[in-house]
Amino acid sequence: MRFFVCFVSLIISLSIQAQSISSGTLRASPDAPPLFLDDERLRVFAAADISQDEIDTTVKYFNDAYDLWMGPSYYGKSQAKAIYLMITGDDLEAGKVANREYCDHLTKTGFPAAEWCRPDTYVEYVNNGGAGVRSSGSLQGFWFVVMAVKDPVTSAGYKGMAYHEVFHIYQMSNVYNDDYYEFDSIIGKRSGDNPEELVAWWMEGGADFFTALYSSEDVDRFKDEMRWALEGYGPFFPITRKEKFFKEGVKLRNISWEMEPLTDLGYRIGAWFTAYLVSRHGEEAIYNHWETVDELGFEATFEKRFGRDYRSYLDEFEVWLEQPNEDLLPILDGLYENRIKGTADTGAPSKTLQITLEEPVEGEIHTGVGNLRGWAVGEAGIEKVEMWIDDVYAFDVPYGGPRGDVGAAFPDVAGSGESGFSMAYAYSGLTAGEHTAKAIAYDADGSVTESAISFSVVKFEKSFIADPNAVDLNNASCSVSGDEVSVVDAVVSGDPIDMLLKWRTAEQGFEIIEIHGSGATVAMLQQRQSTLSGDAVANTDGSDSALKVTLEEPVNAEIHGGVGNLRGWAVASQGIEKIEIYIDGDYAFDAPYGGAREDVGAAFPDVANSTESGFSLAFAYSNLSSGAHTMEAVARTADGQEARSAATFEVVKFAQGFISDPQAVNLDAAECVTAGDEISISGAVVAGETYDMVLDWRTAEQGFEIVEIR
Repeated sequence: MRFFVCFVSLIISLSIQAQSISSGTLRASPDAPPLFLDDERLRVFAAADISQDEIDTTVKYFNDAYDLWMGPSYYGKSQAKAIYLMITGDDLEAGKVANREYCDHLTKTGFPAAEWCRPDTYVEYVNNGGAGVRSSGSLQGFWFVVMAVKDPVTSAGYKGMAYHEVFHIYQMSNVYNDDYYEFDSIIGKRSGDNPEELVAWWMEGGADFFTALYSSEDVDRFKDEMRWALEGYGPFFPITRKEKFFKEGVKLRNISWEMEPLTDLGYRIGAWFTAYLVSRHGEEAIYNHWETVDELGFEATFEKRFGRDYRSYLDEFEVWLEQPNEDLLPILDGLYENRIKGTADTGAPSKTLQITLEEPVEGEIHTGVGNLRGWAVGEAGIEKVEMWIDDVYAFDVPYGGPRGDVGAAFPDVAGSGESGFSMAYAYSGLTAGEHTAKAIAYDADGSVTESAISFSVVKFEKSFIADPNAVDLNNASCSVSGDEVSVVDAVVSGDPIDMLLKWRTAEQGFEIIEIHGSGATVAMLQQRQSTLSGDAVANTDGSDSALKVTLEEPVNAEIHGGVGNLRGWAVASQGIEKIEIYIDGDYAFDAPYGGAREDVGAAFPDVANSTESGFSLAFAYSNLSSGAHTMEAVARTADGQEARSAATFEVVKFAQGFISDPQAVNLDAAECVTAGDEISISGAVVAGETYDMVLDWRTAEQGFEIVEIR
């Protein structure tokens, strides 16, 4: 029996907010801008001929899809939270009432779009069925989806429509442009040979593929859906879609809505092109495309992400598609098995799995040897954290560093207090210019999540400044403004150099962000080749087996401040069980172990796993008191042996332990002078206090560190 409902309003709060750590402090994602007047996640306007069961089923699937593509830790660039879903049936009058309720809500809430709200939107859906997104959340502040539930639509039918339309919302939420022609170009709808016609292959093919991938209960159902995309008859009975595609001889990129009934092929064959693309580049590459497409546009972004022009890629695909279907289907097994967003719609509560990459910092410039760090938590336990640079796997990052802030934010997740990953990273290994970094966390259940950012690097002409006396500022001059220090006529390894240093909150110090000189354009430091320190301590029991540890940073007898590296290496024939860090004689924490160290591997070729012998983490020296301190790294083997390496160092700090406000450093009234390899700044204002500072060139960091604060 149908339950008749005049109007149904369902409000589902956004219960989980995306969170990130910035400068050591966990904070919630910012609220939506004032334009977005409704913070609701989903509001339903249902016609009276739609049952409560149909409403509940539809809402469930919309929420499942939202959690996959729009929930934590992802927010679309538009930040529009509200989805207005109008569900119609067969009754025109009932659809009219639901449509009026929707328009009235826009007026009541205060959306400007109420002025042009169409009172007849429902008509085409009641008459013809289907679903569609009828607004731009980027511009109007909400997403309007219309869905016609027509008997005998199955539960799977509801699910498929919900997933398809939410994936469209994900796609479009990454683009903000009030020129509709340009908007369609950016999202790939004008990617055919005739830019005046809107084509389906990229937008609709992608939505169809991801709908099949995530709405299917198992791999067999997924393969059935994709087989149907090739073999289903649709409007072409008795010929299959694939046969029709090759018989017509039309290019996939040119199938438009003007070419009905061929448009169906844009959806279905387009889904197979997406499968082909994912099989070669991975699912995350698709998301990376969408989340950066607003910057360069469709064509340039596609070529950047997938390595070639989309036209040549489509041509290659069409040749591949000519194979027998049974030779195509096997790629689907791996795609289903390796889904990076876990399994949707299991009926079980979603588990916590989250990762945040903190350094490199989004949109900033990096140079020298700095930190690469972040955190990851997972209810099932984190198995490993991979680092990808420019969409290429680089290395696994040692995991398990102390993170009390994360532990406080996720008190119910086991191990959240030891959820950090960190290592010293030579940005010098990259070319000058733009780069991307992506951290991928894998949990013990095989689920995956990621955090990606874009950054830039700059460099000197010389690959690595190994000589500690190579930086000469005796004839240089400097000036200060805002939070920047400009140095002119420095000599670095015999070359004249101009530099610009800028305060970095994440480092609690100044980083080089521009380097000019010798007629060169901006360049960047190249890969630092680590050298083994000579103070490694041999096995304490006097046996011949290898057991050595070296603490490389903090550097013995040097001055440290802000947030820097704590790093070193350890090897043992018996295998290293753990690395303990002691500060001033007291145990502090275990350092994550297992970082890539090819230099150590070359020095100890006969010791197993010596190439993964590094330990490293970002360390806030400013949390220690000013003055002298000791740090000791203790390497312990499984059979109870140990080796030690220690350093004595000095800490300088501001009165405020951590400067969290990025605007807290003001050098407008300050003065600076240069001499030797130092920059002296007097009259700097930091967090409202006035200081004199000295910055000294540090070989280990390939940059300048604050060594005096008065």
